[in-house]
Amino acid sequence: MGKAIAFLRKRYGLTQKDVAEYLGISDKAVSKWERGLGTPDISFLVKLAMIFDTDIESILEGNIANFDLNWHGYLALDYAEGISPNTLLYDKPVVYYQLAYLMLASITDIHVHGSPLQIQVMQQCLPDMEQLGVHLAYHSRNVAEPFDTVVQHALQETPGLDGMMCITGLSFLYGKDLTKVFRRQIYNVYESVELFDRTNRSMSMGFFRRKTSLPCHVTFERGMIAFPIDGYAALCDAANIVGGVQRQGERIADLMEIASQRGLRHDR
Repeated sequence: MGKAIAFLRKRYGLTQKDVAEYLGISDKAVSKWERGLGTPDISFLVKLAMIFDTDIESILEGNIANFDLNWHGYLALDYAEGISPNTLLYDKPVVYYQLAYLMLASITDIHVHGSPLQIQVMQQCLPDMEQLGVHLAYHSRNVAEPFDTVVQHALQETPGLDGMMCITGLSFLYGKDLTKVFRRQIYNVYESVELFDRTNRSMSMGFFRRKTSLPCHVTFERGMIAFPIDGYAALCDAANIVGGVQRQGERIADLMEIASQRGLRHDR
């Protein structure tokens, strides 16, 4: 456990004093944990999981081999009729939400596939993603090439790549455990998976590994809001949820905030 805490702390560029200040304890206590001379109690484990963007089980198991996996993102700019990357979902373009999902999973190398016009529209509505620690590579997509073929080619052609988180459509996801759901697929599952809502509709999102069979289905648990945005009615439903949440002071799909919380920004 101590090695896991030290690894995660360093990965996010934090000192022992930084972690101690977040927890309201002394840096000597953090030093003892990392040297295996003590363990944090459960209340601190919850806070550590939040700081390090992981789950309690991963810290308890201390399996640091799982923390340093190399994953890329794949984003296909496919939308329902009348929706494009810059269509507003409440106060942000819909592409912000898709990028936010990838960033919540700590994926910062993202391959974007779409038509030249879609790519241009997307680029015009984004902040400087490099300053947020996110690298976007744009590809004019060959529509004749199947999605799974594109993903497998990317996995085979990128040395050291363990898998790809793929978003092939627009969905709305919200819940306090969203990051945990994503990271669980990366850390703890050994086959490819595709995510579905509780009515068995595809969320157009999956986690794909090298040389695996067809992806298994994973359904979002209760307590999560998850549904595909397949038209304006669903877009309005999502906007109503976002508006209600943000009026209570919480931000959704705020790319700068996510980058700051995960230590991705280059100007921190």
